[in-house]
Amino acid sequence: MKTQSIWLAVGLCVVTIWIVTSHCAAGEQAWRAVEQPGLKEALEDAQILKTESLGEPALGVNVWERWMVPNHDGKSWDVLQIYFKEYYGPTWLYAVDLGTKQVTKQRLADGHQFYLSGRALGFDGKYYIATPSRQTWSMDLFVYDPATNTVKQRGEIVPGLGGEVRPLVTGPDGRIYGTGTRGNRVGLYIYDPKLKKVVKDFGAVGPSHPNGAWSRYVMGVDDTHAYIVSGMIPAWYLVAVNLESGQEQILLESPTESVMDIVESFPGAWAIVPQEGGAPRKEYWLYQGKAIAKTNDSPPWPQQATPWGKAVPKPEVYFDQIDPDAEGNAMLWYRSREHVRTRTEKPGFTSSSVVLETSHPLWPFLGLYAAGFGPGTSRVGLLIPFQSPQFFEPNSPDRPIQKQAVSIPVVPVYTEVNRSPPSLPRRWGLDVPMLTSPSSAIKNYGDVGPAFG
Repeated sequence: MKTQSIWLAVGLCVVTIWIVTSHCAAGEQAWRAVEQPGLKEALEDAQILKTESLGEPALGVNVWERWMVPNHDGKSWDVLQIYFKEYYGPTWLYAVDLGTKQVTKQRLADGHQFYLSGRALGFDGKYYIATPSRQTWSMDLFVYDPATNTVKQRGEIVPGLGGEVRPLVTGPDGRIYGTGTRGNRVGLYIYDPKLKKVVKDFGAVGPSHPNGAWSRYVMGVDDTHAYIVSGMIPAWYLVAVNLESGQEQILLESPTESVMDIVESFPGAWAIVPQEGGAPRKEYWLYQGKAIAKTNDSPPWPQQATPWGKAVPKPEVYFDQIDPDAEGNAMLWYRSREHVRTRTEKPGFTSSSVVLETSHPLWPFLGLYAAGFGPGTSRVGLLIPFQSPQFFEPNSPDRPIQKQAVSIPVVPVYTEVNRSPPSLPRRWGLDVPMLTSPSSAIKNYGDVGPAFG
């Protein structure tokens, strides 16, 4: 002990001497200004640096998020196309009513990640959207009404509930169930569309995770329990919560690197649980608080009418022209399933289209596209941001919106022979419209393959 004290004292003395010496040396070598008699003339005679233009930046916008909602009459659908500059906005909704071909444009609230929102169709025909506010980190609710083709903001519904994912699901009782993250655990709440408020907040549920909790993108609910996946360190757990008592039970567990998922199957759900060592995955029905091994596709619960039940089948929709062009317009191609069934009776049938007057600001990107010839025709798309995002007023007279791209033919490409009709050879019985440009020598056919969603 005495030896350690002596060495500590010696070390402190050495450090003190070094500091004092350094200060003295610095004082002796203090910086002094040097006379530069010709500096002023040299600056005045210096040549002006020449700037070089790198060209106009290409502009673009995020377009990958879209939802489909049936109209109240059940005879047609609305396509809700989301355009957004950055994750928290600005965000625009273009509601395309395929029944009337009307397009309704709406600016959505800033500070919300709509592309990661939880969504569920209620029995009232309205589409419920939940996502936290960036300002409060509490859960906000938005409701889309197909009758008006607009979204209304209901405001904060669950204080203190956020999370990267926040799924919603409609229960057999007609209420909306949601989850999210509360610190190191997931949460659970019930929203009643008739009362327009949260009727029960369970608070934090499930196990605690040291690095924060994540749910998966889908949760489940039946007549007695809600089912939530909670992860990810040290593992993923499937938690069942009794809706009456709030009692929790872990039904299933999987390793961190093997993420389990819930699949909604109204009025219940089932789970997919991967196994270690390459073993086949296991599947379980989730019913009344139990995980039942899934041996066939017959669920253990009785069938019940769903919110989607009265709607006609979803139409086939082609989205490869949903990006705004130089004039701020986009094209949405679609056709009903009825047209597909009667295709042989109507060989001259072609897809209908709706022109979206998007007038949307675009952000820079560099585009690289290539298309091969023959049965294996495909498109390779590469978007590389090369300039910080710029935001312009939509269709401002003094700053018209432009969208440009650099096209590099790295493999043989199609050349423009004609522009009518805009279609490719049929694949799987579908006519796929292609993108054309009056000034381009390259045809961009979009994603070749099952292009309709």
